[in-house]
Amino acid sequence: MSPRGPRLPSLPWSATYAVLGLHFPMTFTATEYEHPTKLTRRFEGGMKGTWTWLLEPRGNSTHMATAMEYEMAGGILGKAMNAVLVERMNEKNAKGMLKNLKLVSEATP
Repeated sequence: MSPRGPRLPSLPWSATYAVLGLHFPMTFTATEYEHPTKLTRRFEGGMKGTWTWLLEPRGNSTHMATAMEYEMAGGILGKAMNAVLVERMNEKNAKGMLKNLKLVSEATP
């Protein structure tokens, strides 16, 4: 932590996002950080957009939400494929990720 408070976790990182057999190499860079409640990362590659994570204390637990805004590459074809297939798969993947994170975070050590 810096003398003025937590620093933005700014180091970019790369990953490959896979959906429906398509693989999108992506680079993520933090753009907003409000310790300990919010982190937003910009991403670029096969898709461009932002991914935000929100944490909210609730008694002895924490509520977590995530939101992603993006555009797929590929012009009209990319937009059509997103509307028909990718958007639903992204929602399904996000729900599964949050469910798995909940299971791991609530597991007794």
